[in-house]
Amino acid sequence: MNPFLEYLMHMANFFACLMWAGAVLCFIAYGIDSTDPGNLYLGIVLAAIVNISTLVEFVQNRKSKALMESFKNFIPP
Repeated sequence: MNPFLEYLMHMANFFACLMWAGAVLCFIAYGIDSTDPGNLYLGIVLAAIVNISTLVEFVQNRKSKALMESFKNFIPP
């Protein structure tokens, strides 16, 4: 499978979608009242957390898949 598509599939889980929705709402709130930059910072932090957690999950999943592939060599024919 294409690694980019696999990364996007990890980003489309329920928790990540909730975090993205929160980030979008923070950006909308900042657009409505741009005098308070707190909403902008919170939206950026939420988006960064989603990307970092997705990246960690993706890397761990790739490593576990590689480990499972290496176990296939131990099976006798």
